[in-house]
Amino acid sequence: MLKLILVDDEWIILKGLETTYDWGSMGCEVAGTATSAEAALELIKEKQPDVVITDIQMQEMSGLELLEKGKRIKEDLQFIIMSAYRDFEYAHIACERGAFSYLLKPIEEEKLEQVMGELQKKISKETALQKEHENWRQLLLEENIGLSGILLQKYFKNMISSEEFSRLMGLMGYELCDTSCFAIVCAVFQTCEIYVCPVF
Repeated sequence: MLKLILVDDEWIILKGLETTYDWGSMGCEVAGTATSAEAALELIKEKQPDVVITDIQMQEMSGLELLEKGKRIKEDLQFIIMSAYRDFEYAHIACERGAFSYLLKPIEEEKLEQVMGELQKKISKETALQKEHENWRQLLLEENIGLSGILLQKYFKNMISSEEFSRLMGLMGYELCDTSCFAIVCAVFQTCEIYVCPVF
């Protein structure tokens, strides 16, 4: 479930936003609501949400400012901007600055479900990628001996891209270029494993 914070300086609209939609069916739980950007920033620090849905026009601090300050607190925090028709250009600027999407008021349930579904996919993909990178980082730290051979096996089996292969080899101090050569040495043991060794 994605943790969600809702922000609008009009209390009635905020309450309606919280209770009108079936957030659970969209894979979200409302972790908090705020009637000001300042209060929202405190909630972001406390709750560490995945998503903030905020009005763009608020007193004292706009949704744009909230977006910028919120991402300083949590870099991967996603923002969805709510705006009236008259704020369309403003919402467009917000998307250019990193907002995931914008929703026009009053928010249509079908459109909201579509946007949240797309956001779920984006966050899931990024989470999987982060997990993969963390696994590789642990491998680099814990399996230093013979790691180049492991990477080569994965590369030749198309389990990692050439860009990722070059990046990981670079972390171990190998600088690859287009003319880099590799020698494959096969040895037959009871386990019938294939061992690959690099030659630079």
